[in-house]
Amino acid sequence: WRKATESIQSHFNKNWLQTEYNTAVLRAEQAADWRHFEDNKEDFPCLKWMPTSSATPREQHKAFWDMGLTLPVDDKFWDKHHPGDLWNCKCYLEPTTAEPTPKKRIPKEKDAPKPAKGLESNPGKKAEMYSRNHPYYPQPATCIWLKLAKGGAEAMLGRFFNAEEVKCPGDCNEKCKIYNLIINGNKNMKGPTIPKEKAEEAVNTIITDLTAQEKGQKGSRIQILNIGKLEKEVKDFLSSRKIDILSDDIILTGKQLLHCLREVKAERGIAVTPEKIYDFIRDMKSYSIRFDKEKRNLIYYKKEDDIIVKFVVELNYNLKGRIVNPYITAGKVFNTKSFLNNSIYIDIKKAEQ
Repeated sequence: WRKATESIQSHFNKNWLQTEYNTAVLRAEQAADWRHFEDNKEDFPCLKWMPTSSATPREQHKAFWDMGLTLPVDDKFWDKHHPGDLWNCKCYLEPTTAEPTPKKRIPKEKDAPKPAKGLESNPGKKAEMYSRNHPYYPQPATCIWLKLAKGGAEAMLGRFFNAEEVKCPGDCNEKCKIYNLIINGNKNMKGPTIPKEKAEEAVNTIITDLTAQEKGQKGSRIQILNIGKLEKEVKDFLSSRKIDILSDDIILTGKQLLHCLREVKAERGIAVTPEKIYDFIRDMKSYSIRFDKEKRNLIYYKKEDDIIVKFVVELNYNLKGRIVNPYITAGKVFNTKSFLNNSIYIDIKKAEQ
């Protein structure tokens, strides 16, 4: 990097790069030392702040070594103050059996030298070269994920990754709305994906159809029943996979309905009940959605106790000359761990489970 940018780097930046390199080496050595301090704290329970080996010492840490600051290895003081928390700092800690410095002599936080930005964390405890406050890392205030979230694009980036692969580039995951949406789901997702009255109309049509069959009336009167629509995050995800959706309607046919409830599936315990179908129509937004990379279809699912109830939606299906997204079948999954960890699926949306 230095060679590639030599022609445009100032003398200051060249020297600063060397300073960062030296500091990285020093902090790596201090991290290794810290492991020894922890391993040997029964014999040497305290650490003493020793003077810098630099030919031109700075004043910031002088207060610590002048007083011979000595504290237990586990003292919380070392979380915020330690050799290496200033650029090119060459102070060091020495294990000792000496008594700790009395608390009244330890500088109060407001009077203690402040660590340099990016060097606040103890490398031995945090195992990181620089803290996330270093200017190299995007800060939450400027993090692109948060900028997108403010623009109402909370789920945008999560559509293109498995949840396990997502990591906020600003490492502000605790604050990042997008990350939390992908990992934890949107707890406000509920209701149908079509107008409520249309969803109830679809449910009533199914109830009427199943009641007629129970009375011995053969066949199904349902031809094409609209039970939902593909949500925006689904369509955006499919677009990112170069899959053009010719319709966003989710369609149920009488044949599919009977297939979900057929006796052979019921005997194996994998058939869904009509009530689960009604719930799917009435509360489709609350279902998590996955994309099957092999079959290239969608799986809507909800975890209930030790099972998963799933509904498969086939994309761009030719139904009597009409291209639609029919809801093909439904069922129960008992091996939930295998389903949730299967690499053939990509998470599009994780709803509250």
